[in-house]
Amino acid sequence: PISEEYRTLRTNLLFSSNGSVTKGVYIISSPGPSEGKSVTTANLAVTMAVAGWRVLLIDADLRRPKLHDVFELDNSVGLSTLLAVDPGESFEGTGRASVQQTLNECIRLTEIPNLSVITSGYIPLNPTEVLGSVAMQRWFQELQTSGQFDIVLFDTPPVLVVAKNTSVPPTLLSPNGADEPLPDLLVCVVDATNLQLGLRMVLETRAMGLPMVMALNMSDAARRAGIAIDRALLSSELGMPVVETVGIH
Repeated sequence: PISEEYRTLRTNLLFSSNGSVTKGVYIISSPGPSEGKSVTTANLAVTMAVAGWRVLLIDADLRRPKLHDVFELDNSVGLSTLLAVDPGESFEGTGRASVQQTLNECIRLTEIPNLSVITSGYIPLNPTEVLGSVAMQRWFQELQTSGQFDIVLFDTPPVLVVAKNTSVPPTLLSPNGADEPLPDLLVCVVDATNLQLGLRMVLETRAMGLPMVMALNMSDAARRAGIAIDRALLSSELGMPVVETVGIH
């Protein structure tokens, strides 16, 4: 069953990062569009919330946001709203109350207990620059250290969409300072029909030094094509867990 696959993915995420079940920040991306990334992220978030963790799911794909449609949520405010807030002194002292108010205004509750969502908000003209901004770095740190949530999931743009560089926000994967906090883990969602692109994604992101898990999407297209992949062998060759998700495209 699909739900069992996501419970397996959840377990692999927790054991592949810091082993903590109380706090974690995970980046979910894919090599390209239509790999099943956003649906995988949404199902993973639901699985974690049902297990009792307080989960915040953030739609950081400011090119093709989907999570507001998945959960049928208003998208008038969201991540882009947060990134318009001055990331300087407003995070400290008397400005903290207004920062918390802005955050609360952007958080959308869902019908799933323990699951909250920050949708994308309006789509900016320069999504890569916005996601790589100082404001994004400060909000990432704010959410990573917040006691409001146990698990934070970022649904980010496909890694190989932008030529010559990864499009996952640099402040999420490789902050400017050595002491800056990093995500606990990067999840690579790869449609089985695009495994070569998935391997390229792993090679291009491995240098960032993050633990990784591959979520191999055995989509309808992959099953129609009769694609069969030895996950144990692939996991051994890549040196990372490979978990199968079923029927999502």
